[in-house]
Amino acid sequence: MVFAKMLSVRNALALVALSSGFAVVSTLPASAVDVAYPASQARQGTPLYRDNCSSCHGDRLQGALDAPPLKGDSFMASWAGQPATALLEYISTNMPQDRPGALEPKQYAQLLALILKENGVAAGADDTPPIAADTLGDATIPAAK
Repeated sequence: MVFAKMLSVRNALALVALSSGFAVVSTLPASAVDVAYPASQARQGTPLYRDNCSSCHGDRLQGALDAPPLKGDSFMASWAGQPATALLEYISTNMPQDRPGALEPKQYAQLLALILKENGVAAGADDTPPIAADTLGDATIPAAK
């Protein structure tokens, strides 16, 4: 299922920045909260990543071919401080490149949790609710710690 929400201007700018390699300066209010995910959700993303993403983005999210890295300084320069919904919407509607939107929403959320984990964003407590498009609200992607 493809998300039908239109991207906000801020989300569109974040996507342009990701594709162009430019850093994005956050304009979010100081009250924004960091995104949280349970460790189990990131673990569930591992086989999905291997089967659907690694052929382009590399087996360690390092980027390969023409696909950008999904972890590291350049990735975080583009995404830290941005709404988690922007990244979830982007991967949900554009990936995998050869069959955009082919995965279930739950699977895209598992991939987002894996990407966060691989970028040093710590998992929440055991009772942290899983990431889902309708529960992210204003949560932002924090800088890696």
